[in-house]
Order: sequence, then C-alpha cells, then structure tokens
Amino acid sequence: MAQRYKPSLLLFFLHAGIIDLMKLLSVIILMWFGVLSFAAEPYRFIPVDNIPQPCAGHASVVDDQNRVIVLGGYSYFLEVFPVASNLIRIFDPKENKWSCSRVRIKIPRMYAAAVALSNNRILIVGGI
Repeated sequence: MAQRYKPSLLLFFLHAGIIDLMKLLSVIILMWFGVLSFAAEPYRFIPVDNIPQPCAGHASVVDDQNRVIVLGGYSYFLEVFPVASNLIRIFDPKENKWSCSRVRIKIPRMYAAAVALSNNRILIVGGI
C-alpha cells in the first residue's frame, strides 16, 4: 500500500508560502472525500480505449463502481465554434471500454464542477 502524506505536511507548505490558503482548503476537502490522495510512489500511465466523442472543458468523477464518469464539456461545430455538450460518457477500467449513457444532462454545460455523492448520484455545479 502506498504511503500517504499527512495534512500536517500540507500545513507546512502553507506556512512556508508554497501554497496559499484556498489551495490548501481545496486539497483537504478533496482528501476528506477520498477524491485525492498523495502517494509516495510514482503513478503508472496505461493506454486506454478512445473516448467516443472528443471533448474539453468537461467535469469528471469516479462513481461507486470505480467507473470514470465524464460530464458535459464542449466540442467544436465546423471546427470553429465551441458547443456545450449534454453527454454523459462512462469509462469502465475493468473492461477498458467507453460508453455513452442514455441519460443526458438537462442543460448542456462546459467548465462545470462535479462531485460524486452516495448512491451513484452526481452533483453538477456551475459551468456555462
């Protein structure tokens, strides 16, 4: 199991001026919800299946089944105009496959934030 850095180390970074208070609070909140953890060992990158429709400016979360859920974002119309998306794309790392959900976001969004809640619910906030 990877060694985890303690929040006291983050407080040292704050005191030393390496990070500011808002970044520190964001990191602690993400660590509290288990979204972010600092591992002492380096990460390994592995190739995965291509996403069904390219997008940028999306939000993403990991659900209760360890699938990556990619929400909204934008793609280009006529390669010039960004168009917000209401698609929900799902990546299953066990099968190395992408799929699109039949459910759509009610209002297309780009640059939104998302948080995975209990019971496979997702809260989407902000965006344009």
